[in-house]
Amino acid sequence: TAPDARGRSRRGLRVHDAGLIEPGDFSEARGIPVTALPRTIIDLGSVVHLDALEYAIHRAESGRILDLGMLRDRLTRMPSIGSTVSW
Repeated sequence: TAPDARGRSRRGLRVHDAGLIEPGDFSEARGIPVTALPRTIIDLGSVVHLDALEYAIHRAESGRILDLGMLRDRLTRMPSIGSTVSW
Protein backbone atom coordinates (compact mmCIF):
# COMPACT_ATOMS: atom_id res chain seq x y z
CA THR A 1 0.00 0.00 0.00
CA ALA A 2 1.30 3.44 -0.88
CA PRO A 3 -0.24 6.91 -0.64
CA ASP A 4 0.59 7.38 -4.32
CA ALA A 5 1.50 4.38 -6.48
CA ARG A 6 2.80 6.38 -9.46
CA GLY A 7 6.23 5.23 -10.54
CA ARG A 8 6.60 2.63 -7.79
CA SER A 9 5.74 -0.55 -9.64
CA ARG A 10 8.44 -3.17 -9.83
CA ARG A 11 8.50 -6.41 -11.74
CA GLY A 12 6.69 -9.02 -9.65
CA LEU A 13 5.11 -6.45 -7.28
CA ARG A 14 1.78 -4.73 -7.41
CA VAL A 15 1.53 -1.46 -5.52
CA HIS A 16 -1.90 -0.56 -4.17
CA ASP A 17 -2.75 3.17 -4.26
CA ALA A 18 -4.50 3.81 -0.96
CA GLY A 19 -5.10 7.52 -1.34
CA LEU A 20 -4.98 9.30 2.01
CA ILE A 21 -3.04 7.50 4.73
CA GLU A 22 -3.39 9.05 8.20
CA PRO A 23 -0.33 9.37 10.49
CA GLY A 24 -1.51 6.47 12.68
CA ASP A 25 -1.81 4.21 9.63
CA PHE A 26 1.88 3.67 9.08
CA SER A 27 5.23 3.11 10.75
CA GLU A 28 8.61 1.68 9.80
CA ALA A 29 9.93 -1.87 9.85
CA ARG A 30 13.69 -2.14 9.36
CA GLY A 31 13.71 1.24 7.69
CA ILE A 32 10.89 0.41 5.27
CA PRO A 33 7.62 2.37 5.52
CA VAL A 34 4.74 -0.03 6.21
CA THR A 35 1.06 0.35 6.94
CA ALA A 36 -0.32 -0.61 10.35
CA LEU A 37 -2.10 -3.96 10.46
CA PRO A 38 -5.68 -2.58 10.69
CA ARG A 39 -5.06 -0.41 7.62
CA THR A 40 -3.39 -3.31 5.78
CA ILE A 41 -6.44 -5.52 6.45
CA ILE A 42 -8.77 -2.77 5.21
CA ASP A 43 -6.72 -2.27 2.03
CA LEU A 44 -6.49 -6.03 1.50
CA GLY A 45 -10.28 -6.17 1.51
CA SER A 46 -10.41 -4.15 -1.70
CA VAL A 47 -8.16 -6.50 -3.68
CA VAL A 48 -8.82 -10.08 -2.49
CA HIS A 49 -11.79 -12.42 -2.32
CA LEU A 50 -13.80 -12.41 0.91
CA ASP A 51 -12.48 -15.87 1.87
CA ALA A 52 -8.88 -14.63 1.71
CA LEU A 53 -9.76 -11.57 3.78
CA GLU A 54 -11.49 -13.68 6.44
CA TYR A 55 -8.46 -15.99 6.54
CA ALA A 56 -6.07 -13.04 6.99
CA ILE A 57 -8.19 -11.63 9.81
CA HIS A 58 -8.43 -15.05 11.47
CA ARG A 59 -4.65 -15.56 11.28
CA ALA A 60 -3.95 -12.09 12.68
CA GLU A 61 -6.42 -12.64 15.53
CA SER A 62 -5.15 -16.11 16.37
CA GLY A 63 -1.58 -14.81 16.33
CA ARG A 64 -2.70 -12.10 18.75
CA ILE A 65 -1.44 -9.32 16.51
CA LEU A 66 -4.86 -7.90 15.64
CA ASP A 67 -7.60 -6.72 17.95
CA LEU A 68 -10.96 -6.45 16.20
CA GLY A 69 -11.64 -3.30 18.21
CA MET A 70 -8.64 -1.65 16.53
CA LEU A 71 -9.94 -2.70 13.12
CA ARG A 72 -13.45 -1.48 13.95
CA ASP A 73 -12.14 1.89 15.16
CA ARG A 74 -10.09 2.41 12.01
CA LEU A 75 -12.96 1.40 9.74
CA THR A 76 -15.33 3.91 11.35
CA ARG A 77 -12.85 6.73 10.65
CA MET A 78 -12.74 5.97 6.94
CA PRO A 79 -15.23 8.28 5.22
CA SER A 80 -15.99 5.93 2.34
CA ILE A 81 -16.42 2.86 4.55
CA GLY A 82 -17.28 3.88 8.10
CA SER A 83 -20.91 4.70 7.49
CA THR A 84 -21.57 1.33 5.82
CA VAL A 85 -19.94 -0.98 8.36
CA SER A 86 -22.13 -2.86 10.81
CA TRP A 87 -20.78 -4.99 13.63
